[in-house]
Amino acid sequence: MTVSIDRIISHTSCKIGDTITYITKVTVSSGNIVYNLSFKDEFPSSNQEYVSTSATVDGLPALATVSNGTITFPTMPNITATHSDVTVTFSYSVTIVSTKQIPPYTEIQTSNGTASWQNTLSGTINSLSKSIDVNVVVPFLTGIKEQRNVTNDGIFTTSDISYNTNDTIEYKISIKNEGASPAFNIILTDKLNTLLSFDIESSSASIGSVVESSGVVKWSIPILNEGITANLTFRVTASSDVASNNLISNIASCIYSSNNNDLLDETYNFDLNTINLIAHNLTMTETESIVENNIDSSTAIANTNDTDTNNTDDTNIESTSTKTYESNNPDLNLYTTSPNLDTINVIPIEFTKSASINTAAIGSTITYTLTLNIPSGLEVYNLKIIEVIPPRQQYEDGSWSPGTPIISGNILTFDVGDGPFTGPLTLTYTFNTIVTSGLTVFPYIETQKNIANIQWDLTPSGPSSSITSTSVDVNVASPHITSLKEQRNVTKGGSFTTGPLSDTSNDDIIEYRITLNNDGENTAYNIITTDIIDNNLEYIGLVAPIPPGSVVSSVPLGTPDGTITWTESTLDAGSSISLTFQVKVLTDPSSGTDITNQSSTIYDTNDVNPLTLGPILTNKLSFNYGIPLISKTADDYSPIVGSIVTYTVSISIPENSIAYNVQASDVLPANQSYLPDSLTRNNIPIPSSTLSFPFEGTIDASSGTVTIVYTFQTIVEDATLPEEQQINTSTVIWDIDPSGTQGIPQTSSITLFATQLILDLLKEQRNYTEDPLGSFVNTDIQVKPGDIIQYRFIASNTDSTTTSYNVIVDDPINPLLQFDSIYSIDQGSLIVDSSYLTWYVGDIPPNTSYSAIVSFRVLSGAPGNIISNNSAGSFSTVNDSPIIYGPISFNHMYAILSSNNIINPIDNSKHKRSSGRKALRCLCSEHTEENTNKCLCSEHIEKNTNKCLCSEHIEESTNKDTDFWDPPITKSTCILTNKIYSQCQKRICFADLKIELPAGYVVDSIKFSTGVIVEDSLVITPIPNRPNFNRIRFSISVPYTAILSSDYNPNVVSKGVLPLYDIDTVLFMPNPRDEINFIIDLNTKSLLLLLDKNTGIFSVGIFNVISAVLKVQLFIPEYGFCPEPNECEEFPATSAYDLFEEIDSSEALKNLYPK
Repeated sequence: MTVSIDRIISHTSCKIGDTITYITKVTVSSGNIVYNLSFKDEFPSSNQEYVSTSATVDGLPALATVSNGTITFPTMPNITATHSDVTVTFSYSVTIVSTKQIPPYTEIQTSNGTASWQNTLSGTINSLSKSIDVNVVVPFLTGIKEQRNVTNDGIFTTSDISYNTNDTIEYKISIKNEGASPAFNIILTDKLNTLLSFDIESSSASIGSVVESSGVVKWSIPILNEGITANLTFRVTASSDVASNNLISNIASCIYSSNNNDLLDETYNFDLNTINLIAHNLTMTETESIVENNIDSSTAIANTNDTDTNNTDDTNIESTSTKTYESNNPDLNLYTTSPNLDTINVIPIEFTKSASINTAAIGSTITYTLTLNIPSGLEVYNLKIIEVIPPRQQYEDGSWSPGTPIISGNILTFDVGDGPFTGPLTLTYTFNTIVTSGLTVFPYIETQKNIANIQWDLTPSGPSSSITSTSVDVNVASPHITSLKEQRNVTKGGSFTTGPLSDTSNDDIIEYRITLNNDGENTAYNIITTDIIDNNLEYIGLVAPIPPGSVVSSVPLGTPDGTITWTESTLDAGSSISLTFQVKVLTDPSSGTDITNQSSTIYDTNDVNPLTLGPILTNKLSFNYGIPLISKTADDYSPIVGSIVTYTVSISIPENSIAYNVQASDVLPANQSYLPDSLTRNNIPIPSSTLSFPFEGTIDASSGTVTIVYTFQTIVEDATLPEEQQINTSTVIWDIDPSGTQGIPQTSSITLFATQLILDLLKEQRNYTEDPLGSFVNTDIQVKPGDIIQYRFIASNTDSTTTSYNVIVDDPINPLLQFDSIYSIDQGSLIVDSSYLTWYVGDIPPNTSYSAIVSFRVLSGAPGNIISNNSAGSFSTVNDSPIIYGPISFNHMYAILSSNNIINPIDNSKHKRSSGRKALRCLCSEHTEENTNKCLCSEHIEKNTNKCLCSEHIEESTNKDTDFWDPPITKSTCILTNKIYSQCQKRICFADLKIELPAGYVVDSIKFSTGVIVEDSLVITPIPNRPNFNRIRFSISVPYTAILSSDYNPNVVSKGVLPLYDIDTVLFMPNPRDEINFIIDLNTKSLLLLLDKNTGIFSVGIFNVISAVLKVQLFIPEYGFCPEPNECEEFPATSAYDLFEEIDSSEALKNLYPK
């Protein structure tokens, strides 16, 4: 094939807010010339947003145009590949802005790239397309809240519970990440009722930190990985002045983010279930040891003399213990059940609730209807309704009917009356609420629960029934509008684009198209879009199709300047609408003029009581009359004093223009200095002691855009303030014509936020098994498998005035270690999983240090293996919207696995096992086989066990610490063998690999071969200042065999190789002389994780074990030669005679001899 396409992506799996780079290599095969080679890529614009100026061709910035998710790169007139293949690399970056938050919380987003070319100048246009997928994962948190009455020794429940004054209540909140990626910056807020007092000493969080202020409990979790559940418990004490029958509701809400890069991460929120406390108007005094925590709907208390035995009930409550119940009312009536068996019958009230609408908008009015059906035979006294309105709804004053409730926050209490209310009787009440808030971010819909409770007494003076609850859910849906603006030059015959227009002249007609899309879950109202026209343009009218709304210009047609206002009354969810209008270019702008245009949109959530959202800005459009484009980036926007920063300055002269006397310059901030000889131009060094750009002179871009890329480095010398803003500005000056008419200088500035290094990180270790009271050291230590290593992390703020905020310490767990326990922690919280330790230190005041000690158990490993550490930390110097500085590395130290001491193997007494049992040894030398000490006296051998039974020949030792090996060691010997000096393991995972399937074929199975080190890829480099340690680098290739099948061909073999991957590690390799050559040994185990048999897409995880091996002589204990083996188990041969012999003759002959 003349042209081929290869596509790769920087991340195959990512989160909302991540930036990924698409890279496409278009190769023209050797011996060919192609013309007008172009490349365009279609990415999902609703989910991905193009990163401005990120387009490159062969590593240099390119003026690509982007419109509606299609990026088009500049056309290359010809590619000559007569002698060898020529590859052109196109790349650009996008930021993931959205995905669906529905199971399995992973969405495949596809980009489809197409290369087009001609084999001759006038030939047919050929094209070739290839797509590439990225998996976008999102978190999904669920939460549940439980409560228990500690005073009554209750258990946790999600149901309502009763309480008395001064009772201690414990809440338990559980948050689980059921999504496919970590959730970040999780904040759970629980606003306590004023009748509850928080016990700060009782709070305990498995992850994160808890603070309480003015009755608001805030639980902050920096990160919650997928599949992990975080738990929080805390206690409160009920006030002593709780009114009888009062209901205390508790609603907690949670907000979290999809990413932690503070860019375009998505924020989600949800409310947890509502639980209520009901203040009982009964206190219970037990006269026997039976304890009842709650009085539920199946329990009723009454004077047995007044029990109505004619009532029928769903449930019978039996009691054989004597209990006395005392009312909270002033009469202090006592109710006693006798020791005899009493049955009390309770008939429940039927209580229902409904809402006038199932799905509402912000601003909607909802009418709720409460219906109470009192059944026949039941008398109800002191009936009360307690209504709990959702936090995002507000009661409409005066709407309760009939009657007027008592309003306290979001709780309505309505006293129906003293009664009696005798069944059968139906009572109906209605009231209205207004939805004041909803979810205006994805997924744009949430459920708001409205709860109602009723309580009544069984007699005029009590006791009370239990609470009966009912609820109704209303979905609150919100609109969400996005806006896109495009332009085209009608006069020149152009098509709509979001990129700049070039070659625009006087009297050209330009069309602007604004497209509004409602991707939310409800209708948008009163959509108003405004567009300010540049004074070099003249509005001349609308273009069909004209939308149904109104379009008004602030100036008459044919007049420059002015504002276009476009109003639409509604835009339904899932629909879009466009407005196209024309303007005329008034003058022929001189080279260097830049005309921009941008629209702004606001809209309402409802046509009554609305919440106005916006403004939503479109992308900015421009005309570009030969103006040079300058852009600037840095490789580190948050440097620490002493860091080296690399700047990149790109200058582009657009196609069809010429710039004269071009000269670039740069102004460094006061606290940065130029690193001599670091300046380059298009990757070619320009030696210079000072920062001085070369004079470019005339740049002719008549036949195509010309781009020049400069790089240089600076040293950050100082930062006098926390997050000191250091602004670096680059400028390009130029002339419009050869006569020296100056164009408008173009500048590009970036801001770096520099700081002093005020965080000092130290890691120490000790062998806790060897010496539990030993000192911590920051040097290497010796350990053995099974030992406990304790690491002490010390984070210190070395500044005397500035607080270190948001300090986080990360420590990858070495594969030779297994987490044991958290020994101590001064501040913050520690999270440990199988491969990572994270210490969320929090804030460190000036001149303050905090430490944490963590214990790990050493797993088995070869002597000489090292346990290294790569700990790092980060911090910020302000608390509000902070810049995160780091990673800052800890000191390096190692734990080295030592060899066990070799004990003379001839001396069996030194080989002990603390078994505490007696050791028996046969002493009858005439019956003992030489060298093996086996007892040969057959008459004294126990059948089946071969134990020697000749008691007179048995030497007995009662030493509890002695247990001789069997067989005994007879001598020592030298062997020549491979010895592993050190080894390590590394996991590699590939997701969404694909086997290209012929039509009609599926994948039955995939088998993986052992990985091999790619030839000539192994590089071993000694590490300075670390004797006997080497850096090991190589690439690994893992072959696989796939078995394919179709309806007509069930067994087709397809062979392939997984993508190459690299290993870069450190191994212990002592080298006393030059003749020694270590072997780097590789063992792999590949596991098939996922396989879609129909598409050929699969995921694989690879365990890699890398060993440093040397062939050496080893002096080892010898047990003698191996004993003779057991007899072989013969596989039974089957012949026709054997099969015939096995046939049951009675079965075979039954037809010959019928009965």
